[in-house]
Amino acid sequence: MRGETTPSAGRTVRSLIDILCKNGVIAVDRESGLGRFTRDHTFPSATTSATVITGTSVNGSAAWKVQGTQVTYGQWSQR
Repeated sequence: MRGETTPSAGRTVRSLIDILCKNGVIAVDRESGLGRFTRDHTFPSATTSATVITGTSVNGSAAWKVQGTQVTYGQWSQR
């Protein structure tokens, strides 16, 4: 995951990332500045998880895809 957020990610997401780092859910590599999850974490929405990982505001329903396909989470969830 990105080590920095863009302004579009918003203060709420930045605060969430800070809390996840403080609680040890995300570990940030000192050299690269990139973060990695140290354990599973459930997000309240696909958009929140995508925004935390990319560091910018994104639509999680469109950003997440079923592995090995071009089917988005939004399309999959409508089935």
